[in-house]
Amino acid sequence: PARAAHSANIVGQKLYIFGGNNGAIRLNDLHSLDTQTMTWKKETCGGKLPPPRAGHSMTLLPAESSSEDCNPKLLCFAGGDITDVYNDVHVLDMETLCWSPQHTSGPQPSPRAGHAGAILPNGNLVVWGGGSVGRVTADLHVLDTAQMVWSGAIDLKKFSPEPRVGHSVCMWGSEMFVFGGGDSQTVFGDLCILDSD
Repeated sequence: PARAAHSANIVGQKLYIFGGNNGAIRLNDLHSLDTQTMTWKKETCGGKLPPPRAGHSMTLLPAESSSEDCNPKLLCFAGGDITDVYNDVHVLDMETLCWSPQHTSGPQPSPRAGHAGAILPNGNLVVWGGGSVGRVTADLHVLDTAQMVWSGAIDLKKFSPEPRVGHSVCMWGSEMFVFGGGDSQTVFGDLCILDSD
C-alpha cells in the first residue's frame, strides 16, 4: 500500500499501517503485514472511522489504560487532510477492529500535523511539536489516557528545542528522545532529551 505520512505500529506479530497520503488523496484505511508470512491484508474496520488524514500520531495504549477489557488498543491523535487539520482522538480496538471517537476534556492542543507522540511510563500520551498552515509549534501536551483528560501546554524550563514538524520521538525509560524534523527554513539534525519524571 504505497503512501507517506502514515503511522506504523506493531501489535502482536503484525505491523499495522493507518492513513497517510498516496500523493493524490489522504487515506483512512488500515493494512496489516503478517511478519511470519510477510503477507499484506487490507483490514475491514467497524465503528466510526476517523476522517482521512496524514501526519497523525498513533500509539499503542498499555493494557492498564484500556477500560474494562484487555484488548490491545491504538490511539490516533490529530493529523490533517487537504483542507483541515485536526486535534481529535480516536481509539481502535485491535481485537474487534472497531473505531471509536473519544470525548476529551481539559485544555486541548491546537490542531496539528507532523507532531510526534509517545506513551509515558505511567501510560499517558505525550505530544510534542507539529504544526498547521503557517504555524510550527514547540509545545508539549499530556493526555491522561485512562480519563481522556488533557493537561494543557506544559512549561518546559530546560527542554526548548526549536519548533518543528516531521521529527521522531521515542521513549527510553522515563526519557523522551526527539530527533530531527524541520520548519519552513531549516532541517534539524539535533537530538534533544526530556526526562518525564
